[in-house]
Amino acid sequence: MSKFLSKLQLGALACFVMIFWNEQPLAEDQAYGLTIQDESIDVIDMHLHTGTWDALTEPYKERYSERVPKFLRFTMKYLLGSGLTSEGILKQMDKANIRRGGVFAVYSPDTTGIASNQFLQQQINDHPERLLGFASVRTDYWNIDGSEQLKELETVLGNSNMVGIKLAHAHQQMRFDDPRFDGVYEIAGRLEKPIYVHTGTSPNPYTRLEPPYVDPKYLEDTIQRHPDTQFILGHSGYDSFKVA
Repeated sequence: MSKFLSKLQLGALACFVMIFWNEQPLAEDQAYGLTIQDESIDVIDMHLHTGTWDALTEPYKERYSERVPKFLRFTMKYLLGSGLTSEGILKQMDKANIRRGGVFAVYSPDTTGIASNQFLQQQINDHPERLLGFASVRTDYWNIDGSEQLKELETVLGNSNMVGIKLAHAHQQMRFDDPRFDGVYEIAGRLEKPIYVHTGTSPNPYTRLEPPYVDPKYLEDTIQRHPDTQFILGHSGYDSFKVA
């Protein structure tokens, strides 16, 4: 009984702290950046996510909730969901003195969930001075609707604060060297929009772990085919260094 009460008290305290912390007002005189050797340096976070709790896959919700006592998991929809809105993102950025952030659209219906390009635009359009959007494409029916996906991508990238493209090949079940997606890389190069590519493995459920999906060496042919396209290797290859 005492162990149960301690878990209950700890869980209640954690919920109170998280809710209270999320509701703190923003400072009007917020100072951004870091000071290194008396020099002020701006900080940009290049990896931020938006979305809703309901748009996450059930296995992904389980992964997020596994450290929370079962009787408190009903709070996850609010606690996580509030942090995925533009206001929640900005509050976290302010606490870390981060001036600007790149926010990703996500189309991973088999692994993490979906945060559409349209939803992303709704979140960032009110804060163009601070939030920068990275569009994405849905690949699970690419052989059927790939051309429509490319048209939508090009349209979305016409928005002034959609500055790039985000792809997570392991989450989206697409090989790094698959030429079917050359159209995405061609659009990026032509519009001068960089592509942020998730590299290395991922702990998320149903993610592909085979080398062609995670090892950046499989990107080499793609990069050579698209010399005008900027590729950002997210996570710097992560655990791929083991085979480098």
